[in-house]
Amino acid sequence: MGEVVEVSARYDCLAHEWGLEWENNDVGAAWLRFENGALGTLLNGYALRHTLGKQGIEIYCTDARFEWFPAAKRCLAYLGQERGEWVDETKVLHQPEDLAFIEAIRTQNPASILCDYREGVRTLALSLALNEAADTGESVSVWRE
Repeated sequence: MGEVVEVSARYDCLAHEWGLEWENNDVGAAWLRFENGALGTLLNGYALRHTLGKQGIEIYCTDARFEWFPAAKRCLAYLGQERGEWVDETKVLHQPEDLAFIEAIRTQNPASILCDYREGVRTLALSLALNEAADTGESVSVWRE
C-alpha cells in the first residue's frame, strides 16, 4: 500500500453538551489515501453518554480489506475469497506503547522503542495533516521527506 499521501478528517467535542470540561475532541472520523490508491477509514468516539463508543480502522484495497476494532477484541483480514481472523489481546489501547516510552525515558534506554526517529517524524506528519484537514474542512497532502 505504501505511505499515506492524502487525508481528510472531521472531529468535534460533544461532551461539552453535558457539562464536562474537556479540551480534546471525543468523536472523529477520517479517510486516508495510500500511495497505491487504497483507501482507509479511521473512526473514534469515546466520550458518549449511553455507549462505550467505537474506535477502529478499516483499509480497503483491490481484492483486500483489513478491519481492526479494539473493543471487539478481534482483527479481520480479507484477501480475495480468503478470510483471516485473530484475537487482539490488547487490554488498553496504546498502553504497551505508552509504558515502553515511559520506561525508555525513566531508564534513558531507548531499546524498548520499536520505531526509529524517522518513523516518529512520519507519524507526526500524518497527525498534523489530519488536524489541518479537520480544522480547514479540506483534503490535505501528507508531508514526505
